[in-house]
This record gives sequence, C-alpha cells and structure tokens, in this order.
Amino acid sequence: MSDVISKQEQNQKDLLTVASGGSLSFIGNIVNRGIKYIYSLALIWGLGAEDFGLFTLALTITTFVGVIANLGMHQSIIRFGAIYSHSEGRIGIHRTTMATMRIVVASGIILMMILFLSIETIAVNIFNKPELKPL
Repeated sequence: MSDVISKQEQNQKDLLTVASGGSLSFIGNIVNRGIKYIYSLALIWGLGAEDFGLFTLALTITTFVGVIANLGMHQSIIRFGAIYSHSEGRIGIHRTTMATMRIVVASGIILMMILFLSIETIAVNIFNKPELKPL
C-alpha cells in the first residue's frame, strides 16, 4: 500500500515540476517577445521606417538561408544521438554531434558563398531594391 502512495506522491511531484517548468518557459517567452518588440521600436526610431524595412528584409533573407543550411540536423542529433547513446554511450553522442557539425558548417559555408555571390541578383532582380546589396 505504501508503494502505491509513494507512486502517487511521485506523480504529484512530477506534475508540479512539469507545471513549474512550463510556467517558467511561458514567462520567458513573454519576456523574449517584449524585448524583441522594444528592440524593433528602437531600430525603427533610430533607422527610420524605410531603412528598418530594408534591414528586416536582409535579416529575413539571411535567416532563410541559415534555416536551409541547418538541413534539419538538430533532429538527426536527437534521433541518432539516442540510438548511439544506447549502444556506445557518451562517445556515440559525441560522434553524432561532431559528424552533424561538420555537415552543417560545410553547408553553411557553401550557402553563405552562394548568397554572397548572388546578392546583386537577389537585391535587384528579385526584390528590385539595389540599396539592399550592402546590407
């Protein structure tokens, strides 16, 4: 009987831990969005609306290329890290992480070079904004 009570108590403690972690994450998201909002307002005030728009467009383009460069490798680390941690332990996780990092760094460098070499085409032909090139 005491075993059942201890399991119930453990479940209650686990529930409280999850709830407190979730609420902390929620508060962190609210603070993060507030800081981003204040940062954006400061940039708009400092740069002006048109320059802020160009800055946002340049940031969006580089973020898009960065997302492509990751190739979904964070999911690979989770999947294969779990598989190799079971058979090889920490060494398996380390090997998985290092292999993923090599691939991501190489794809990031290649895509960065492609972006750098094609920035005039992107700025002028796609967005019709030659003032985007230096950004």
